[in-house]
Amino acid sequence: YTQQAITDRCLNMIQQLPRKGGDAQEQAEMLRYGMQKVYEVRYNEETKRLEFYKEGQPAIGEQNEPITDETFARTWAERAGILVHDNRHLSPAEIKAGQQAHPFANGLILPDAEASPMDAIQAWTEETR
Repeated sequence: YTQQAITDRCLNMIQQLPRKGGDAQEQAEMLRYGMQKVYEVRYNEETKRLEFYKEGQPAIGEQNEPITDETFARTWAERAGILVHDNRHLSPAEIKAGQQAHPFANGLILPDAEASPMDAIQAWTEETR
């Protein structure tokens, strides 16, 4: 029963993520396997969420707060390459070089936060000459 509840929760989270497609049930099984490989996973009946434990203690993230199942699922989906990054709501000027999904932007690092997007374009044109 617990394994089925964990799988159902994983399926629900997978279906909520913006993903490229694929078999959601299979991805949920892979997510469940990934979770259980790293943590002791418990299903909380009251909250209908998964809780992670290591050596009997709640698993803590980088900001010293408990790792949530949604955070784990999003991170896993991103590493698995099934997460879609939609940045249509951002203007090109708001996206720093190196954060775009275009091949010409890969590897460009602006020296400081005050640099303009034109600096990235200029660096790219110099690289392609």
